[in-house]
Amino acid sequence: MLRELTDPQHRAMCDLWATTTGRDSDDDEIRLTVFATLGQILYFHIAELFVGRRMAWDHVGTVETGKIVGLVRANLRDSIERLRL
Repeated sequence: MLRELTDPQHRAMCDLWATTTGRDSDDDEIRLTVFATLGQILYFHIAELFVGRRMAWDHVGTVETGKIVGLVRANLRDSIERLRL
């Protein structure tokens, strides 16, 4: 069941990365980069309490979320540039 839910989403993201970088969607680096990007996003969600404590945030509100989104976007741009042919 998990495979049926996650494989299509991962393939779709790989297709997007392939279009953006000019690489093949089955390229190992593309597939691993998609996993790493998803992992980064999931970590902030799963470890919200730990991140909040470590960052000395009372809560993860709009400002804090904006900082996380800014970082993820910068990492996405860097990854795209690194992988672009």
